[in-house]
This record gives sequence, structure tokens and C-alpha cells, in this order.
Amino acid sequence: KVRMLLYENQIASTLVSNGFTLQYYQSSGIAEIDFVIQTRAGNIIPIELCPHNKSKSKALAQYIEKYSPSEAIRITGDNFAVRNKVRYIPFYAAFCLENII
Repeated sequence: KVRMLLYENQIASTLVSNGFTLQYYQSSGIAEIDFVIQTRAGNIIPIELCPHNKSKSKALAQYIEKYSPSEAIRITGDNFAVRNKVRYIPFYAAFCLENII
């Protein structure tokens, strides 16, 4: 739990230092997305943090199904990948978010 809070703080600091305003998404008190940002081009992108490799995210899947964002980002301990409109970014590369988004 403490490790996750540290990851959230680090990612929040990275996004804010790159000029993004952070939003949070929660649906009916069940599904929760860590960050929702708007790019300079106006796209709304959900960003979810997941410290465990290979774990599934119902919240992100629900968000994608409901709002159909142009893309979604999942920051994880896994390698770079793109699967089902979700871009996977390793925690160590979070500083690259500004260039990726």
C-alpha cells in the first residue's frame, strides 16, 4: 500500500510538472481511475497505475467501454506494450509521458 502511494505521488508530480491538470474518476463508488488528463490537443486520457504485472483492470475496461477515449495509459511494472487501445508504460519511464501523450 505504501509503495502504491509513492508511485501515485511520483506520477502526479511528473504530470503536474509537465503542465497537466490532474483529474480523478470514480463511477458509482466502484470503478476508480487514478488520473484523467486532457492533452494539449484536447483528448481526454485515463491513466491507471498498476504495480503488479499481469493484473487485470476492470475499472479501466469500464471507463473505455463507457467513454471510448482515443487511448488509455496503464503505468505498470511490465514492459512497453499496446493492447486493446491501452498503452502500457513501465514505472521507470513515467518521465516520458509528456512525449508519449
